Amino acid sequence: MAKRLIHVGPEDDVADLAGQLQAAHPGDEIALTVAPGAQAFQTPLNLRLLRSVAMKRGLTTTIVSPDPRIQQVAQSVGLVVYSSVAALEGGVPVDSPRPGFRPAGPASRPQAPFLPGPPAPAPGGASSVAAPPFEYVLRPLTPPASAGADLPVTPSAAAPGAVPAPRTGPWGAPIVPARPPATPEPVVPAWEAPVSFVPTPRAADLGYIASQPAGQISPASPPYAPFLPASPAGPPPRPGGSWSSLSEIPDEEEPSSPWGAARAAVAPAMAAGVIATPAAPPSIPAPATASPPRTAPSSRRQPSPPPPTSTAGRIRLPSRRVIYGIVVGALALGIVLFLLLGTSATVTITVAEQPLTVTPTIQGTTSTAQAGQANYILSKQITDTASQTFQATPTGSQPVPAVAATAVVVLTAGAQGECANGCSFTLTSKYQFETATTPSIVFGVSGQTGVTIPAGGGTSSAIPVTALTTGSIGNVPAGAISLCPSTSASGDWCTTLDLQATNPAAATGGVDGGAQTVASASDIANWQEQLGQVENQLGAKAASYLTTKAGQEKVAIDPNGGGKSLTFVVSPSTFPPANPSTVMTATTVTVTMTAQETLYNPADLNAVVLKDLQASSNLPAGDSLVPAQLQLNNVQIIQAGSDGSFALSLSAVDYYHGKVDLTQLKSQLSGRSPGSVPGIVKQAIPNVHSVTVDETPVQFLFMPFSGSSIHIVETFVTGGSGSSASG
Repeated sequence: MAKRLIHVGPEDDVADLAGQLQAAHPGDEIALTVAPGAQAFQTPLNLRLLRSVAMKRGLTTTIVSPDPRIQQVAQSVGLVVYSSVAALEGGVPVDSPRPGFRPAGPASRPQAPFLPGPPAPAPGGASSVAAPPFEYVLRPLTPPASAGADLPVTPSAAAPGAVPAPRTGPWGAPIVPARPPATPEPVVPAWEAPVSFVPTPRAADLGYIASQPAGQISPASPPYAPFLPASPAGPPPRPGGSWSSLSEIPDEEEPSSPWGAARAAVAPAMAAGVIATPAAPPSIPAPATASPPRTAPSSRRQPSPPPPTSTAGRIRLPSRRVIYGIVVGALALGIVLFLLLGTSATVTITVAEQPLTVTPTIQGTTSTAQAGQANYILSKQITDTASQTFQATPTGSQPVPAVAATAVVVLTAGAQGECANGCSFTLTSKYQFETATTPSIVFGVSGQTGVTIPAGGGTSSAIPVTALTTGSIGNVPAGAISLCPSTSASGDWCTTLDLQATNPAAATGGVDGGAQTVASASDIANWQEQLGQVENQLGAKAASYLTTKAGQEKVAIDPNGGGKSLTFVVSPSTFPPANPSTVMTATTVTVTMTAQETLYNPADLNAVVLKDLQASSNLPAGDSLVPAQLQLNNVQIIQAGSDGSFALSLSAVDYYHGKVDLTQLKSQLSGRSPGSVPGIVKQAIPNVHSVTVDETPVQFLFMPFSGSSIHIVETFVTGGSGSSASG
């Protein structure tokens, strides 16, 4: 079992600390030296996690930190807490009094160390000086104090070479008269190792109790002397001293530097070479102003000192009356600013004006150059194309009779025959021709036919023949017919007459008997209905697409549907067949749709009409049209072509008045009383019928001081109708 110190910095993570605890050996005693403000020790949850890890590993865990917040959190989860490594060595947790130290008070400063008591005498009456468990290298004070100068007188004589016992109080703390303050020394934080304190482990001897096993002192020791155990019984009070009990000791009479007493206590040990000679003693900070004498038992905490009475650095607040005046003034100023800047007014002016009317004919064109002319606007065409297919399968059937093939045969005369110099004769249906193939196909002369063979070996006139066997088998190729069989026993009549027969072209027309697929009447009706459904679907898609593409533009369609076209093309073109019983096979039918529309922009139409109104001879010179009062009535497309051109007619109405500067009028109304507004308006605008003023949020005695807060609405009345314009 070993004792280990683990340093915890301000930014260390609880997971890393848990890993270090996991790496420790079971049974080890772990002391966590925590820096003030360490993030991992601000919540009880993290400490419960570390405590759980330590318990699972069989570790004994304690917390060493001067931070009150960390001490409180650690105690809340059941951990033992020490304020410093020195307190850990002395076994003094924060929840019990620390021997040799007065309770924590408002003026905390380094305290005197524990001085060792005399060791037990050795056998034979000789005293032996036992070496402490650690060798401490101390820095001498400036100026150094003589050995034993501040130690109380011991009434009993000590053995030669023994360390004299100091006078102690109820806690075993040395009682030393006050000394002049020494030069202050910077205070080293409790978690940083002081460079002047170098503990060297030594073996413990009899007469000294080691507070920590050798080699386990942390380098994070505080900048004051180590705790050494006091003698079992302290000496009696010094005769003639200024106090005789601990309750009479003032809080601030403790020496500012306890190292002189420590030097006297360990002087014999230094002479014997057990403790090294100090090189440079530390300087203890000067004590604060002495507190009043203690009247309560030493175990009680002294009350906090009263707050400072000095006004240096304090902010002097004004009197309550001044504060009330400032608040009332700020409220009054806010109300005034709200009345001046937060109000608005609407002035409604009703003016009698004559309307101005034009009835132009506007033409649309796709030519940009022509669109710049008077009464022309630019038009455009949008198109959409889509297609859809379906399968048409005929279900009708009809019988087909067998048909014999037909052909044409010609004869050629040889040089030795009767027809070598030409001849003519007539063949009847009893004459036949035959193919040389197997099986042979016999063709008979189709009827009585006159044959003429020219001289010189030319071919004869055509002899039509018909296959005696029906069906496609008679469709023989050209040159297949070469024999001339005879019905008599005389043999081949062509050979007898020295004639050569052949068919220059293939025989055709031979059809086998059976049934064939045709389109029935119901097939044709279903196909026509299906075509109608496909066309409706494509038309709906085209309409949706064209509407989306048109956006805010208008479609120019005349009463006859001109300006918009929707065409369908069916492939194959012979589908559907016109008559039932038409022979056909299964066919893939494709329907292609093409849609087209002519569009124009309404803003372009308004601009052209406004130009016509401004150029009208009925508009008096110097007057202007009322903004945003144009009305287009009875807009009709007269004619629309397929090339994007169209013509439309309309009736346009607008109002005009004398030129009025509304910005100047608003400046004239700013800050005036509402009652004076009608007179000001009538002087600026002629033919004013009425003026009304409406202020928000409430009605005030004056108009807003800013012209931007005044809104002018002009209402124009013509006969029984009216319109309005705002500015």
